[in-house]
Amino acid sequence: MAMMDELIHAVSRSAGLTPAQAGLAVASMLRFFAAHLPSPLFGELQSRLQASSGGGGAADPQAGP
Repeated sequence: MAMMDELIHAVSRSAGLTPAQAGLAVASMLRFFAAHLPSPLFGELQSRLQASSGGGGAADPQAGP
């Protein structure tokens, strides 16, 4: 399972959300991090989340719902 999928599954399970709702929550968190973290730190986070998932999708803070 890709790291991004694991994160969405963990949020879904712990918050009692559907996977779709958890995906939106994770995307929202990533947009927040993109706006508030230093670029090198956010870049590292994003690359680690995308490394096993092949990129794009909910890990892209510009991707809207």
